[in-house]
Amino acid sequence: MLGHTLVLARDQGGCRFLQKLILEKDKALIKIIFDYSIKMFFQLMMDPFGNYMAQKIVEVADDSMLSKIIQTVEEDPVELCKNMHGTRSI
Repeated sequence: MLGHTLVLARDQGGCRFLQKLILEKDKALIKIIFDYSIKMFFQLMMDPFGNYMAQKIVEVADDSMLSKIIQTVEEDPVELCKNMHGTRSI
């Protein structure tokens, strides 16, 4: 199921499911979710549902994860800020 993290993150019910998993604060599980989602993190930050998962990941991320997220945001922070959902993620 975690192989479909990006599909789940963009679905209201799936996003809520992933958020619950993240809030359990199981480091191994968080790393798996992060690893599946970091490639598309920029897009998830602007997604109507994915932005909530992105925010939860930021809340529990370790320094290494936060560095990767920052590198992703550096792609185009202005685009994120101009997007209604991206603004929330920023």
